[in-house]
Amino acid sequence: MTQLEMVQEITLALVFAAIAITIVVMLCAWFIKNEINDMAMLIVDKIREHEQKHTIRPLFSAIDIGREISDVINQDVDDVTDGEVVDQIIEVLRKFNVYYERS
Repeated sequence: MTQLEMVQEITLALVFAAIAITIVVMLCAWFIKNEINDMAMLIVDKIREHEQKHTIRPLFSAIDIGREISDVINQDVDDVTDGEVVDQIIEVLRKFNVYYERS
């Protein structure tokens, strides 16, 4: 095996490794986005339950909170970490006087 063939094989292996890493990262990002969406929907459901249990309607609605959380989730996430997204969601909740603490 010549040196050129070895370089070609190494280059091909690196290309396949890069493709595999890209696929794994994309799958992880998709999974994390779905988890955050699920968490947001749970929060909205809890707010709706709270609204139904009490006769005095709060000054905000679950739809408004859902929209703001959806905006946070659907933002351009190239330079935002998962923790920052969760922190932004918690800030949205605090804005509407709904308190949620991370465990």
